[in-house]
Amino acid sequence: MTTYRPGATIWPFLCWTLVAVGGAYFAEHHALLLPRDDPDRWVFHLIFWGCIVLGPLAFLAHFLRSRLTHVTVSPDEGLVLSSGRRIPWAAIRSVDHRAAPFKGSGPLDAVSGIDGAGGCLWISGEGCFWGLVIVAAVSIVYYIFFPVLCLLSPWHPRVVVHLKDGERLIFRDLEDDDGFVDAIRRGNGTDVRASNR
Repeated sequence: MTTYRPGATIWPFLCWTLVAVGGAYFAEHHALLLPRDDPDRWVFHLIFWGCIVLGPLAFLAHFLRSRLTHVTVSPDEGLVLSSGRRIPWAAIRSVDHRAAPFKGSGPLDAVSGIDGAGGCLWISGEGCFWGLVIVAAVSIVYYIFFPVLCLLSPWHPRVVVHLKDGERLIFRDLEDDDGFVDAIRRGNGTDVRASNR
């Protein structure tokens, strides 16, 4: 029996939360420095609350969901949900796997083969420094911002299990979602069809 939990993007979400807390601090700090009758003060309060809701509160909800919900694949029985409900293999009609849009190899794989790139750290120069800053910025956007944006949007990674009675079970942001889909395929053989979208 293998148990799968949500939380594939828990570490990028934690980094995003730290950035959002920093943004909330600076927005509120700036708002408190403005005079009370300043017409722009509400904008900084709005930024503060937006950072709090989309940062720590969203992370807390996602973290609690990842700890409280899970699905277990039992080769003999089928799926066992965290509520204790059992779904036999015969009740599953199909499974749809919608992976994250930015899943795959990193954008920096192409840069790793450039000759002399490692020597950049030993050479002092403004061009080399700005190159490293650009690589770091692209990495932060690709590995932290995009996964969190996908998780908070309708394009989040998910596995949808369609039952024969018409019910749909949706599992969002599963750790090892490919392994989960493969386990369902193996569980009931030809009765389960999987489609990647």
